[in-house]
Amino acid sequence: MKTKAYLEMESKKLWENKLIKYTSQFFYKAVMYVLLSLLIFIIIVYPLINLLAKSFDLNVLITLLNDKSVYKSLINTLMIGIGVTFFSLLFGGSLAWLVIRTDFQFKKIVKTFVLIGFMIPSYIISISWIEFFSRNGYLSRILKNVFNIDYKLFPYSIISVIFVLSIHLYPLAFMAISNALKNYSMDLEDAALVCGAKRRKVIKTITIPMIVPSILSIGILIFSRSMANFGVPAALCLPIGKDVATTKIFSYLSHLELVNATVLSLILIIISASIYILNSKIINKRKYSSFTNKKFNNTSLIKLGKNKKIITVCVFIFQFCVTGIPLISIIITSFLKRWGLKLQFNNFTFKNYITLFTNSYTNKSFVNSIEYGIIGATCAVLIGSIVLFLYYCNKNKLTNIFMVIVTWPIAFPNIVLAVAATLSFINRPLKLYGTKWIIIITYIALFIPIAVKNMSGIIENIDLSLIKASKMAGANFISTLRMVIMPLISSGMGSAWILCFLIALREIPISLLLYSSGTETLGVMLFTLQSNSYGLEMTSALAVVIIIISLIGNLIVKKVRREHR
Repeated sequence: MKTKAYLEMESKKLWENKLIKYTSQFFYKAVMYVLLSLLIFIIIVYPLINLLAKSFDLNVLITLLNDKSVYKSLINTLMIGIGVTFFSLLFGGSLAWLVIRTDFQFKKIVKTFVLIGFMIPSYIISISWIEFFSRNGYLSRILKNVFNIDYKLFPYSIISVIFVLSIHLYPLAFMAISNALKNYSMDLEDAALVCGAKRRKVIKTITIPMIVPSILSIGILIFSRSMANFGVPAALCLPIGKDVATTKIFSYLSHLELVNATVLSLILIIISASIYILNSKIINKRKYSSFTNKKFNNTSLIKLGKNKKIITVCVFIFQFCVTGIPLISIIITSFLKRWGLKLQFNNFTFKNYITLFTNSYTNKSFVNSIEYGIIGATCAVLIGSIVLFLYYCNKNKLTNIFMVIVTWPIAFPNIVLAVAATLSFINRPLKLYGTKWIIIITYIALFIPIAVKNMSGIIENIDLSLIKASKMAGANFISTLRMVIMPLISSGMGSAWILCFLIALREIPISLLLYSSGTETLGVMLFTLQSNSYGLEMTSALAVVIIIISLIGNLIVKKVRREHR
């Protein structure tokens, strides 16, 4: 029989083991919280605090608002935002209604074209726009050689920016409105039709009001993204001396007018943050709408009837114009010996691609983009997964703060993040300006919200009992994260990593403002090749390579998500 002393000793050992276990778990969790707080502070909080602290100069603000050039740039920005939102919703909403609600035959083809169009970076679309509509462009040649019409077109204008960004962003409207049309209940429509209402009246009084929250939400997002764009206005407005807010900030920084750049960045932050908050409120309200999982059947599809052929032809013409023409223009130009030459066999060459892969300048840019993309995407995915784990599995005030902070950067234009990084890392104690690390840190800040968004849907569905079982088995915080959470969200981590890496390969404003000699990226090269005496043909060759990489990357993401489902 066990003596009383022996039982007391066993009990003491048990309590000591429990104490060691809880102390160990507390230690690992405390270390994780401290390290995560430090990383988030350096990457996100510190740059934004610096930007805000140096932006509150009322005299400069009043001076800028009285400056006609700044006033015009803000007006141009708003015009672009409104125009792009209108046309994106018009194009995307019309296609979504045709694909989801009618008996249109070529639905898969339309979805494929929409996806391909969205994969083409907006700056590359602007290059193809110049190649097609310029005075010696392909449209001008077709009009002259085929129809004998000598008409000189001019591709540079605010209207050009609106149409190029609409071509790039309408897929967002298509996807959002398609999902809304799929998921809301058709009972009200069926009841209206039974009562004798005409289809047009049903669409006007029931269909559109039911999806208004989705339309408003995606419209606000498109408005924000179009206002924050830098590459397209730089390509299509700067040559004619017109500015928008982002190009005006770039101009101030180019002339070392940091105060003006920070104050104008603050104005953009206020606008972007307001839009982001409004979008969040609309999304939250949408959760209470009358949506069901009722599936469409063939009898519920609207018959196009006699108009089917005409509508099909119009859809294919539209898809060819917004997706086919940019791709064809870029590909043809990439094989020309020199932009402007006649389209004859002896004027085509592979030399542009050979130069692209053998030139030391371009090679260095490829290597830099790959390196920065790998480091930035990896760090963003790891930080994002830890924040999500803490937020969903250990909810408290600190984890809520973490979640709010890491989603901040999604509300700010990329060029504003670059300005914040410049102000924060140009002097000690963190003097990183002129090195690759300032670009990488800003990439991480840009990528974390993207990673969190891609992984949140998966981690929300993890059964918390698995985490409790891991803790009961004696696993500490880090072991639970490594052996339980990460394997379960590995598909989300993989797709998020690929998306972040692809963005790094084609990102322009951050790289353009923060690079120095030796730290050039593909985005910098894409933006500066033409001005470095390489011409549109070399720029087009690089654009083709970026498009191919983007297509491959998106196919991999799609496959990973399909396998996860």
